[in-house]
Amino acid sequence: MKMVRCCSCGWIEPEDNFTPDCPVCHHPKAGVENLTYDSDFDDRDVEALWSWFANVPINDQDEIMEDFLGWNAGTDRFEIWHWFDAHYFGGVHALLEQD
Repeated sequence: MKMVRCCSCGWIEPEDNFTPDCPVCHHPKAGVENLTYDSDFDDRDVEALWSWFANVPINDQDEIMEDFLGWNAGTDRFEIWHWFDAHYFGGVHALLEQD
């Protein structure tokens, strides 16, 4: 899942949802930033990414089955959880409590 952020309002969605424009502010799709785990995020952004990560299929070996935010399919989900833990004020524990 390729994630993008609207350069106008900051909304984060999968790239496919921005066709033809941002679903929030209607800024043209041309005005989006491609995101990877190296991008700058605040806690609100990380919460949005966590929500989208919940839609990524995971196999029986705890590996993601499709690309997500720069991680390739086959990446262990706990590696990604560690990233969330390091990039969110309350860590994964706080993100899990929001669900």
